Amino acid sequence: MYARVTAGAFTYHNGEGVYIGTSPKSGTLSGYQDDRSSGNIVTGDTITTYGSECFDVKENSYRNVLSNSLCADNTEPGQDQGSNIELRGYANTVDNDRLSTSAGYGLKITADIATEDLGRNNIMANTFSGQVAGALYDNPAAPPGRVCGNVVVPGNHPGDFSEHSAWLSPCPGAG
Repeated sequence: MYARVTAGAFTYHNGEGVYIGTSPKSGTLSGYQDDRSSGNIVTGDTITTYGSECFDVKENSYRNVLSNSLCADNTEPGQDQGSNIELRGYANTVDNDRLSTSAGYGLKITADIATEDLGRNNIMANTFSGQVAGALYDNPAAPPGRVCGNVVVPGNHPGDFSEHSAWLSPCPGAG
């Protein structure tokens, strides 16, 4: 992670913990190839970046999983669209994680280009606490996958969860 002064961007908009895929913003760079990363599993980890996202999945990356992990300490504020987790790809899963302490959002689902938003991301049984901008920023152009069983610790701003009650409802079959 390093400080980089760029107009319109947070100074530490780098330093992700786990970065999967290729940003379409890299298309003008020499050697650019859009990779379709899939099948990566990150589980049982503690990821604290003190910078950008701890788990960042780019457009066209799919079926990647973050589970049973602590994701914390993003310092990129909400006005710069900072978040602990960012899902731009599709059919990815965030399951049974603790998302804590973010100067921005806990989880952000969006894509730079609406036609690349294929949705179907699964967000289940996660606990959100300490997100200044809110637990969830969801700006989808496509439908979600399985979303249920998430908890926003009382006293925290829920963000878009207040508009998406299914995200907070119990998961069917959960014991």
